[in-house]
Amino acid sequence: MTVRPDLHETNYVFLGWYSHNENDIISVVLPESDNDEVRTTFQLLSQNLGIIDRPSKKIYEYLALFASDFKEREKLSYLASSESKSDFG
Repeated sequence: MTVRPDLHETNYVFLGWYSHNENDIISVVLPESDNDEVRTTFQLLSQNLGIIDRPSKKIYEYLALFASDFKEREKLSYLASSESKSDFG
């Protein structure tokens, strides 16, 4: 296991629970590029989705893409928008 200063020990637990190693290579289509891009699990979770740290608006945008419930998708899209700024204090 590689120890990185930007990855707290409890986040390794999350990666283990998620059944992936931080160095697993995955291919994803990122909305901003519309192309398949190769990332490690760590890169996807920390740099693209932002779930290793405090969630960014980007995580809500990505989650909205996969939400099957209309109301859930609507709420996630709202949280990803600039209108939700006051909700984040």
